[in-house]
Amino acid sequence: MRSIAIASLCALTPVDGHKGRRRNTYSGKFKTHEDYTFTNDEGVKGDAELTILKNGKTKVEINIRGLRGSAALPYMAHLHTMPCDEGEPKAGPHYVQPNVLCNEPGGCTSINNTPYNFGALLDEEVAHLNSLWWSMFSLENLGGFYENPFGTTNVSFSTKLETEVDFEVDVEHTRSIVIHDPNNDNDRMMCATLKRRRR
Repeated sequence: MRSIAIASLCALTPVDGHKGRRRNTYSGKFKTHEDYTFTNDEGVKGDAELTILKNGKTKVEINIRGLRGSAALPYMAHLHTMPCDEGEPKAGPHYVQPNVLCNEPGGCTSINNTPYNFGALLDEEVAHLNSLWWSMFSLENLGGFYENPFGTTNVSFSTKLETEVDFEVDVEHTRSIVIHDPNNDNDRMMCATLKRRRR
């Protein structure tokens, strides 16, 4: 299995296992998304865990193995608003944290290209700030991101990531994490419904 590096597009802080302390944990296993019609999901396994910490932050852990494809194309993953078997499309839209301010001195731009001035309240999704995005790509590709050193689309790799965001995700409703297939127009490929873990 190939190791991979993680580039998270969220506003993240380093994880310290001795700080924050767990409050509630939600977890689930990745399964093929109901609407996925290609074959890159074959052999892909893993799980995800979201923990609400007592310090008001949220920690996310993702373990995934068996991802295949060009090393030049990162697999994107996002937190979504619904369980994997609900919504249209299934899992619903990206989760967007309310009441987040633009913290970029030069202003922020939403995924819909709406501009926001520094300090403005964000009422649309802005990658890096009020939604959870991750990008996964092969370590061998760090030297030339737009080149595929393997010369194949059948490379398999695995990863384990752990990140923390500076806000508390609303878990009143069941959420999910979706991994998109970069080899097929970023279709929703794998999904993990996050259910509260009983102790």
